[in-house]
Amino acid sequence: MNVVIFKDLTTNDYLEQLELSSKEYEGLYVDMDDKDQRKFVKDKASLIAELLKKIERARIDKSKDFKAQVENEASEIKERLKSANKPFSALITAHKEKRAKILSEQKAREEAAMLAIQIEEDHSDAITLDKIRTFEIQDAIRLQQERDDEIARQAAMAAEKQAELAEERADQAEKDRILSEAKAKRDAAEYEARAKALAEQAEIRAEQAAEQARLVEIKRQADEKVAQEEAQRKLEANKIHVGSIRKQIKIGIMSAGNIDEAAAKKIVLALCKMNLVTINY
Repeated sequence: MNVVIFKDLTTNDYLEQLELSSKEYEGLYVDMDDKDQRKFVKDKASLIAELLKKIERARIDKSKDFKAQVENEASEIKERLKSANKPFSALITAHKEKRAKILSEQKAREEAAMLAIQIEEDHSDAITLDKIRTFEIQDAIRLQQERDDEIARQAAMAAEKQAELAEERADQAEKDRILSEAKAKRDAAEYEARAKALAEQAEIRAEQAAEQARLVEIKRQADEKVAQEEAQRKLEANKIHVGSIRKQIKIGIMSAGNIDEAAAKKIVLALCKMNLVTINY
């Protein structure tokens, strides 16, 4: 049909030029990452979109006088403009999807790197905590041993002093003939028994300290095992996450071209091996 009502905005020849220009881009590869090529496509799409707006505005304005003719002509022009705009819109959409995919893969790599750093920090914290607990246990054992040694020393000194007193009393009894030999022996035996009791108490305290140290060590080993199991669980979870990222990369490679799954797997492994794609555990 010939454009009559909207000839002040466009002509049939102009529409045919747009349609021919559009057809040239159907199935044609355009590097949308190239600034000049991307600007050309966007300019074409903007030109057609602007013309669509003007036609729609004119359709409303002119419909009062040429309603039926306006509707038919405007509808055909809009369909031809939309059809002419499809290749440019498709290129712009494909470019947006490509950029979204690149950003998504970059985000996945950053999250994997952050997880690996967190696992390393948790492992370092567990080692530091283990060292602190080991020092505390050793210090507790040392302090208990010092207390036990002091108790034993005081008991020995007390026994020695008691023996000295007993001897002095025995001498005094002998000298004064006030105390009998039997009483002196009873006193010596009593003091010896007291000294023995003190020594036994010191031995019991030492055994209790050793038992306490053993229980502390058992708890430390149990805590260490829990920390190691937690670190292992995080490592396994990270491996699963990294495997998921590799799978996404594989799917992306398969969707980018006619590449089967086996070949895509080899490509992913090769990229990782050559450090073109780095995934940290």
